[in-house]
Amino acid sequence: MENAKVIDADGHVQDRDAEIRKFMAEPYCRRRGPLVAKDKWDSSMYGKLNRDIHDVPTRLGDMDREGIDISVLFPTSAFGIACRVPSQPTRAA
Repeated sequence: MENAKVIDADGHVQDRDAEIRKFMAEPYCRRRGPLVAKDKWDSSMYGKLNRDIHDVPTRLGDMDREGIDISVLFPTSAFGIACRVPSQPTRAA
């Protein structure tokens, strides 16, 4: 067991509109309003951790401190983004 890896199999990433829009083509990236539902996910555990993790280097540092070798990440808000119906449907020409 000395070579066993520690795996976090239920990590979550908080999806942010600004990050998602960078990968969207025109004109979709200019869509008004939020792209994903805003939930009350609080990665700082309601202030108990004294920080909110928003970047990869911080997450990797925390994993190193905790002895976690691998993390499987899931989107938090955008898990069903492909299933969303546009607020203004379009029709074929």
